[in-house]
Amino acid sequence: IIRCGKISRSPASRRICPVWRSPIRLRSKADRSSLCPAAATRFRANRACARPKNENMNSFFENSVYRLGDARLEGDYRYYLRGEIVGAKSDNEIVVVQLNPSKANSNRSDATAGKVCNWAARNNYAVVHFLNLFARIATIQTEISRQISYKQIVGEKNDSQLIEILKSAPKNTPVVFGYGEPDGVLCLHHSKRVLEVETLLKQRGVEKIFRVGPLSNGKFPRHGRAWNKNVQLETLDFHAAAKN
Repeated sequence: IIRCGKISRSPASRRICPVWRSPIRLRSKADRSSLCPAAATRFRANRACARPKNENMNSFFENSVYRLGDARLEGDYRYYLRGEIVGAKSDNEIVVVQLNPSKANSNRSDATAGKVCNWAARNNYAVVHFLNLFARIATIQTEISRQISYKQIVGEKNDSQLIEILKSAPKNTPVVFGYGEPDGVLCLHHSKRVLEVETLLKQRGVEKIFRVGPLSNGKFPRHGRAWNKNVQLETLDFHAAAKN
């Protein structure tokens, strides 16, 4: 099989393939057909927001169904990112609460932002408001040190940003949780943070939150990278989400 651009002949490598830490570079369909399942998932995710070599992000967005606009970043934190659907036929908006931000901003996309915005375009939304339970930027959750305090991981302005977006969004804008199973230090703090966000949402009159498609592992709201063509909004139980 091929993993991370290298050939491995050991079946055991299917279980230990470190594809989430290395880019996959494949030259042919034959190469892609040899990927282990985890590597194939990584390849598709990268391709969702990939752009041709030597092509800048402006050219990428010119050929895309979405644009990334306002991005509120401060050092190691991203508090907000706005996605806009090109040629939207409605003015519907959606708030997507993820676990923590990756590298996407107004000048570059990533696999999750691309997948979510494409799902939003297919489901008649015009604007996607990206928020996070924790504002600390990390492409891999386990990159966040366990030595960092809970408040530092959440981010000083995270709650106020959530409130601001809920105030500015049209009434009845759906709030969707989508982040999959937490890992590392975020797994330790997940339940506490969900209860805090629940309180903030209810203070703003949000009585119902949503997920897209079935739960991941029967417990967690499906990650945005898995928002495929046929998955739809479903109600998410606040307390069930906090118990995991």
